[in-house]
Amino acid sequence: FENDMVDLFQFTTLGGVYHLDILELPPQCKPVKGWMIVEILKEGLQKYTYPPETTEDFETENAFPPIEVTLEVHENVIFFENPMVVRWDAEGKHWRTDGISNVSYKPNERLITFSLDTFGPVTLIQDAHINMPYQSWELRPLDVNKVLLTVTTVFTEIQIQIKENLCMLSSVKLKDKKHISILEGTWMTPIPFIIALKEAGLNIFPTRYSHFYVVINNKVPLVEVKAYRQ
Repeated sequence: FENDMVDLFQFTTLGGVYHLDILELPPQCKPVKGWMIVEILKEGLQKYTYPPETTEDFETENAFPPIEVTLEVHENVIFFENPMVVRWDAEGKHWRTDGISNVSYKPNERLITFSLDTFGPVTLIQDAHINMPYQSWELRPLDVNKVLLTVTTVFTEIQIQIKENLCMLSSVKLKDKKHISILEGTWMTPIPFIIALKEAGLNIFPTRYSHFYVVINNKVPLVEVKAYRQ
């Protein structure tokens, strides 16, 4: 990986993709002998490339400074730390962190402001392993074929009810405060449930590559076997 490329095994995109473009001013109406004439473009509105591919006609290097952008973060997405802004590199087909500066985030208003060198798709990312390793986890029976899984991390406590082949988000606590999620109370099969939690920023699910990004303590096989036998 290059320094500015985003490793999607380490980070996850949240809140969707924002498509930022500048549009060229369309042809304007012109009064001609009592008539209003306007040229209609078959292609519709045209995107303006910023900065232009050729800047020979402009006097200074700062003729096209970075443009400040403010976005509202999706209300159903949780960021445990300030979001990182990345841009899409259409040529390289990957997300990049360069070309973005002066990032500031107001969590109460859920507004993120940053300066962008060039326009195109941008998104917000978060460390995919921010809730790993767990501080603790507990599996408690509730009824026949029904249990409550509680996972506690540095930032949150997540409770999940499991019955047979279905899962349901029971509650989410952030810094001792209950957080209301649109996923609460909805029973789903495991794979859609995991995807929904990840898309909401509640990623507590390690992958095959997670051990490269999370410090873990390997179990001692002999102690593990003895513990299971007790």
